[in-house]
Amino acid sequence: MGSSQETGEFIGWCCTGIKDELPEPKREVMYAISQDHRGQGYTTQAVRGLTKYLFENTHVEELCALALVHNLPSNKVIQKCGFALINVLEIDDMQYNNYKLHKNT
Repeated sequence: MGSSQETGEFIGWCCTGIKDELPEPKREVMYAISQDHRGQGYTTQAVRGLTKYLFENTHVEELCALALVHNLPSNKVIQKCGFALINVLEIDDMQYNNYKLHKNT
């Protein structure tokens, strides 16, 4: 995501990494966006761009994404990007929807 094209202001981030609490393959896509820029499609665009890059330029075959069960906007972003709900995981006493996306989906 980075900064706003209009103001140069930092508005959020999107990255990938290994999350030990997840079942294999443990490669998670994660993101955050500042409150003032939510609901404008930036997060969905960033997640789609990152997943496309990973599938086209690395050996990654499957990605995971987590969203707190009650965080409806975050769940919506993940679903819009094609991730399928697998189950609910408890991490640090919090309930997360666990999603996966396969390269050939």
